Amino acid sequence: MKPFDHNKFVGYICEVTPQYVRMQIPSARLLHSFYFNGEIYFGGSVGSFVVIEGQEYGFLGRIFEQSLPQGERAEITDKNINEKDTMFHPIAKIELLALFDVYKPEVINKTVSRYPSVGAKVYSCSDEQMGMYISKFGIKKGELDAPLAPLGKLTSNDSLCNISLNSLFGRHCAVLGTTGGGKSWTIAKLLELLSLQTSNKCILIDATGEYHNVSESMNYNKKIEYG
Repeated sequence: MKPFDHNKFVGYICEVTPQYVRMQIPSARLLHSFYFNGEIYFGGSVGSFVVIEGQEYGFLGRIFEQSLPQGERAEITDKNINEKDTMFHPIAKIELLALFDVYKPEVINKTVSRYPSVGAKVYSCSDEQMGMYISKFGIKKGELDAPLAPLGKLTSNDSLCNISLNSLFGRHCAVLGTTGGGKSWTIAKLLELLSLQTSNKCILIDATGEYHNVSESMNYNKKIEYG
């Protein structure tokens, strides 16, 4: 895994604050998605994950805003902004999410105690790197062969979301979403995998009976009350 590959370059850090960092993108063409080694990257688009180069630590971040400098907005046209030698220089704001060891990118620290330098290079983050960090969330140090639940992919890219089943215990957990967003499916999948892959016990209070056939390996007792 090479997080700082020049083929995935997006821009440079031009401002650092305690709340976010700002990135200068040399060309508007770097905003677009692109393919490298058969994998799609989403460049400088909002919602995409990026990595920022540092001396001892790299930084994982996510773009949450982009804009053009005030003086360039009046000249924007579809043709101009897509030219190879475009003179537009978009600016993006990045939320810092975590630190990782430059020499061991798989080692991540969720506490952001340091900040990148002005002029640091920014690169698109690979699906492999994001998927690795997601799968390590909630796994205790020294824990081997932690059971993982394949719940889906991130909406911002194709990173697989393999969640540690053990991480669901010993902490608060909520499944939130809009109507039809997949909450019931997610809960059913978690219950099924917990039953099949772990020795953990669950008590399910099912007011509507929608989980009665979630898994053949689970004991389901439905209490019917008559008024």
